Amino acid sequence: MKGIRESYYKKDLKGGRKVLVILTDRQVLNPQAICPGCLWASSQGEPRWQQERLGCGRLVRDRTPLDQPPAYECQMGFHLVNVEKI
Repeated sequence: MKGIRESYYKKDLKGGRKVLVILTDRQVLNPQAICPGCLWASSQGEPRWQQERLGCGRLVRDRTPLDQPPAYECQMGFHLVNVEKI
């Protein structure tokens, strides 16, 4: 994940720092590159991420035994995960 601008941070309930990213087949993108043009984004052009849940999408993969973060699919079809900052 080196080289990604990590500007969309949210703190989880434990106080840790996490970053929400969009995953494509070949890239990891910052939501600020995609979400401002989305009709379902917040008025600030950000994903509707509240209380560890994506409000503008649906859960497509819950936590796995490998303790990977849950994956979501937004209304535009992008997959998002909330990962810990490395």
